[in-house]
Amino acid sequence: MRRLLLHSVLAAALVAGLGSCAPLPNPDVAPRDYGTEEILFQVKNFNWSDVTVYLLRGGVRTRLGVVNSMGEASFRLPAGLMGSSSDVRLLLDPIGSSVAYMTDPIFVQPGQTVEMSVENHLPLTSWAVW
Repeated sequence: MRRLLLHSVLAAALVAGLGSCAPLPNPDVAPRDYGTEEILFQVKNFNWSDVTVYLLRGGVRTRLGVVNSMGEASFRLPAGLMGSSSDVRLLLDPIGSSVAYMTDPIFVQPGQTVEMSVENHLPLTSWAVW
């Protein structure tokens, strides 16, 4: 019994001693702030219908939200959501319509803004990245 108690005390002292051997953080190195930049999508809807906006990235469809007819909305995405791909597509799905519209690839980086104007005739929809 004494031997078991002695081994337990020695093991606890060893674990406590090893924990104090960890290196201290270097105060000269600034901590990195990953994923704080955002990508902003500003959508103006000139379509007669409300439009649901989806983000397509690497085969995954993510719903951004709904933009009311003759209204506008902004969607903020954390840069970490984009992963390693910088090209995305937007899918516009007018509510109550069987016709949807998908953009060509849009190349966007963290900190940039994508501004889109949804027209009544969906193929006339335009966007700009700045």
